[in-house]
Amino acid sequence: MEKLNSKSIWQFFVKDLLLILILELLIFIPLLNAILELDINIYFFIISLLFLNCFITYIIAYLTFYYFKFELLDSKISIQQGIIFKNLSYIPYAHIQNIEINRGVLDRILGLSVLMLHTAGVGGVPIAEGIIPGIEKERAETLIKEIERHQLNSGAKDV
Repeated sequence: MEKLNSKSIWQFFVKDLLLILILELLIFIPLLNAILELDINIYFFIISLLFLNCFITYIIAYLTFYYFKFELLDSKISIQQGIIFKNLSYIPYAHIQNIEINRGVLDRILGLSVLMLHTAGVGGVPIAEGIIPGIEKERAETLIKEIERHQLNSGAKDV
């Protein structure tokens, strides 16, 4: 099975850190008066909290990177992911209707892409059933060509 580019750790880190900081703001703003009444150095408290957030978020980002794998098989794509709850999904080439390469600001800075595999969707809503983050742009383009080749060989519709 193929692993992601190691730069994808920073993709996961930034995304997760922003989420954690927003959640902490939602938790700590209502508790701000109680925190200020405590006999602690508020600057030490904030810096310690930020350091702890960064440390925990980096560990989670590394584990997310470490346990994410994908493979192009003969008739389907296998995507394996998850730190605590493992998820193994198979997407048959015949079910893939659209493939996208997304590159956000951070992705472009890191030279990475997110490959999104769309199937028929649920209830008529097109959703990306398969998402492969943290791959180089050239590798994403190569994967699209390989998937299209598998679809043609299996008699599936043209992408």
